[in-house]
Amino acid sequence: MTRMASRRTEAFGRLVRRRRRALGLTQAELADLAGLHPSQISHIEQGWRSVRLETIFRLAWALDVEAGDLMPRFMSTPHDFSPDL
Repeated sequence: MTRMASRRTEAFGRLVRRRRRALGLTQAELADLAGLHPSQISHIEQGWRSVRLETIFRLAWALDVEAGDLMPRFMSTPHDFSPDL
C-alpha cells in the first residue's frame, strides 16, 4: 500500500494525537469514545486517512474540544498552511 498523506491530513493527525495524549488516552480508548476502530485512529494520527466531517465531530466530542480546534491553522492559500504545532 502506498502512503499518500497530504500536509493537511498529517497536521490534522498531529493535532488529534497531541490532544489524545494530553488527556492520557490510548488510541483504543479514543476509538471507543468516538465510536471508531482503533486502526482508524492510528491511520488518522499518521496522516494516512482523510477524515469525513462526521468523524471530525466524533473525534472532537471524544477529545472534549470544538471541531475547529482540530483544524490546522491555514495561511493565505489553500496550499500553504502552518500546522501551528
